[in-house]
Amino acid sequence: ALAVDQSPNVMIEEEHNVTLYCSQKGTSYSGMYWYRQLPGQHLELIVYYYYDTESMEKKFEGRFSSERKDSSLYLTVRELKSADSAVYFCAKQEAQLFEVFAVSDTVTVLSLKYPANLMTSSFLDILAVSLPTPLILWNNTGESVSIHCEHQGGISYNAMYWFRQLPGERIQLIVYSVVGIDPDFGELSTKKYDVKKTEAQKGSFTVKNLEPGDSVTYFCA
Repeated sequence: ALAVDQSPNVMIEEEHNVTLYCSQKGTSYSGMYWYRQLPGQHLELIVYYYYDTESMEKKFEGRFSSERKDSSLYLTVRELKSADSAVYFCAKQEAQLFEVFAVSDTVTVLSLKYPANLMTSSFLDILAVSLPTPLILWNNTGESVSIHCEHQGGISYNAMYWFRQLPGERIQLIVYSVVGIDPDFGELSTKKYDVKKTEAQKGSFTVKNLEPGDSVTYFCA
């Protein structure tokens, strides 16, 4: 099931601590992740677990800590700062199967000068990728547009995923592609979308026959 239990709503002041949790529902996948996305920036991996083995990214060592208990993953941020305001994503992974969780609750960090928001939601396994280019794309109704994405993870990371997020809704997987294998669009139509993946570290995604409803945020992973 594409579902997860997550942190309840919390209101908290700067310099306090907060713990976010993510619990798998109906699965016990070996891989679990926490990511964050600062405003206007790409997704960053915070920590990855393979069963009980933790791999914390160096830039988050110190104030960030994590703990896995069975199918749940906890993320603690100590001495909260306004700069910690971001969208936080949780993910689970088993082999080549990734599940996307729905956007969930919020944590508010109260600053004396600037109110800040932390929102927990969930996402999938995102390799540290470059921002899709171009960042903002304009075109006429009925025409097509293409977005390009690349990463620096090496040729062993030969899979690429494309997602979209409608305003106020959860992130939705559009297509999964691997070099040399036909892309998997799932329930979505190939008449609307196209994807090219001829190199392990690069890929492109095309939206065809543009409509006003195609004005959404697209992610690559």
